[in-house]
Amino acid sequence: MTRRVWLAAFCLPWFGLVYLVTWWVTFPGKAAADRVASEVSAWSGGHYLVEMAEVGPWWLGLAASNLRVFNHEGRSADEPSTLWLSAEDARVRVGLLGLFRRQFDITASMTSGASTVDSALTVKMDSARSKGWTTQRLWIEAVGASFEDLGTMLPVPVVATGSLDVKVDVAGEGGMRSAVGTVAIIGKNVVISEITAEVMQGIDLGMEVPIDVLDLELEIKDGRARFSKGEISGPLFEAQLSGDVTLRDELLRSHVRVSAVIELRGDLERIGAFLGDAKWADGKLHYTCTGYITAPSCRPDRESSRRASRAASPATSGSTSGSDATSTDDDRARRRDEARERVRKRKEEREGKGATTAIPVGDDPVPAEDDDPPPVDDDPSGEEDLGSEDMPLEE
Repeated sequence: MTRRVWLAAFCLPWFGLVYLVTWWVTFPGKAAADRVASEVSAWSGGHYLVEMAEVGPWWLGLAASNLRVFNHEGRSADEPSTLWLSAEDARVRVGLLGLFRRQFDITASMTSGASTVDSALTVKMDSARSKGWTTQRLWIEAVGASFEDLGTMLPVPVVATGSLDVKVDVAGEGGMRSAVGTVAIIGKNVVISEITAEVMQGIDLGMEVPIDVLDLELEIKDGRARFSKGEISGPLFEAQLSGDVTLRDELLRSHVRVSAVIELRGDLERIGAFLGDAKWADGKLHYTCTGYITAPSCRPDRESSRRASRAASPATSGSTSGSDATSTDDDRARRRDEARERVRKRKEEREGKGATTAIPVGDDPVPAEDDDPPPVDDDPSGEEDLGSEDMPLEE
């Protein structure tokens, strides 16, 4: 008995030493960084590229410093990417028990500036699905996250100060198409100095716009997240959001269809002169945003066009030429990229760092064979239902 105790006392430190040497001391950080970049590019079909300063072990996962994720969707290999996510420190690990059930239970923590975002994701291998997997759970929590730190991650580039409380809890045994859950976003002490979107035509507000209330809440049922609260208001404006988000297992390709009704007040009323197409008889501005959740396309919801579309025959609808549509898409992408670059530079100036040129790490993007094309909204009235029929269904 005593011999066994001594043997155990000797073996445990020995195994600890072997673990320390093989996993921590001799960890191939550069090879791991290249492999992660290659896997992300392949998994996303070349839509997202990753670069990082170094990768090291973190218990049963990885820790990366100076992580950057770039959106390369719709671009060739020699075209520049758009910075989508930036973090000084990121940690990811995979639960061992889930691997025996052919699923990946992933937990992650990301720190950008003074903000920390914690998340958990469960992906289950499913050969019955066309992509071979389903997303069964998504959980995200950030308390007091700075707008300046998270600005590049927002669908619409915004230069602002203040903080956000974010809570996302979504689960679906059969994947995101049957998911249930909630999403809540609350803003505190928010002040916007610039917002760039197609509907704003790249207008610099020329002033600080305080927001007294930023309260967004979505209820998720049967894979569709619908707004139960959608209020954003302050002394100079009031906006009400409605609509829904149709979830996909590829979460970043979830489809959004949101309507916004905005009433401008005080000094902001002068901007309304540049946005007359969206102004209805009630004096408010009406907009519709559709597309993927990472890059929605927003346009005026014209009252006259809505009435005309009801009376128009099917043969006369959708008269926009292909060249005009392509030109509009290019302009939208250019304005969005310019705005995200301004947001990135503002953050780097605040941190006292110089802007650097991104050099993506890993293999060149390879388009996915079964990747679905981006949603197209040809109806100027905004009445077409893009909820489920416009997106290819996974089998």
